[in-house]
Amino acid sequence: MKNEVILNGKIVSELIFNHKMMNEKFYLTYISIQRLSGTEDKIPVMISEKLIDSGINYKNSNVLIHGQYRSHNNHQNDGIHLSLYVFVLQIEVLPEVSNQNEIILKGFICKQPTFRTTPLGRKISDIILAIPRIYGKSDYIPCVCWGKNSYYVSKLNVGDPVHIEGRIQSRSYDKVINGITEKRTAYEISVINFNI
Repeated sequence: MKNEVILNGKIVSELIFNHKMMNEKFYLTYISIQRLSGTEDKIPVMISEKLIDSGINYKNSNVLIHGQYRSHNNHQNDGIHLSLYVFVLQIEVLPEVSNQNEIILKGFICKQPTFRTTPLGRKISDIILAIPRIYGKSDYIPCVCWGKNSYYVSKLNVGDPVHIEGRIQSRSYDKVINGITEKRTAYEISVINFNI
């Protein structure tokens, strides 16, 4: 199994205390990375206090991050939501940004792929990839395959092993709850290369 992320972008929010595990504090922040199209992806990253100085304001710092893409079930009033973030293993402050956004995942399909056509006529397949990690846990990562990859992926089955390379993308959408519209953000992997 494989789960590797490399991001080079700008931190756009302050560190927010998220949780404590075995006396180690973890902080959440967001990194902004520009796509070639000019669209901005804001990606959540989780950082241990062992990797940063929580007394320093890192907002607007250019950083290079090596890590893993993780998932966590978040229980809220309207149900269970899958929270996705980059778990930082190494971080380095740099003078410039190269807008690098790369992810490599090797895992198993854990839900039957969904093939569909977008309103603009693009063919896509949605998959959820399960990636085991130590202590019997797994991360469940939503991925989107485009074009010829979408046809190929749609023929695969639950349990099939896959290897993907791509980038982490964010997109906003409206969620209506009890007649009230909320702005939300979805995170997924846009697949560039796909192999079995």
